[in-house]
Amino acid sequence: DHCINQIRQLIKCHGDVTPIPTEYYAGYGGNYIDADQVHMCRDSEFLLQWTIRRHNGSEAVHPRNRDGTPKTLDFEEP
Repeated sequence: DHCINQIRQLIKCHGDVTPIPTEYYAGYGGNYIDADQVHMCRDSEFLLQWTIRRHNGSEAVHPRNRDGTPKTLDFEEP
């Protein structure tokens, strides 16, 4: 239990939710991580409450418009 608790505490207290974008480099022919981002400690209790408020009982992610209505995804044939 001690080892699992140490891992849980490490993730909870030091988790970083900073998005890490990628950039395309033509010379390399691919995307690479742009790690030059400002990282900040997060309030884990705030993140937990934010997640709980938005959980809809499903593991699926359902895209929404800014007004809260479900977003319809249109996939056009090529």
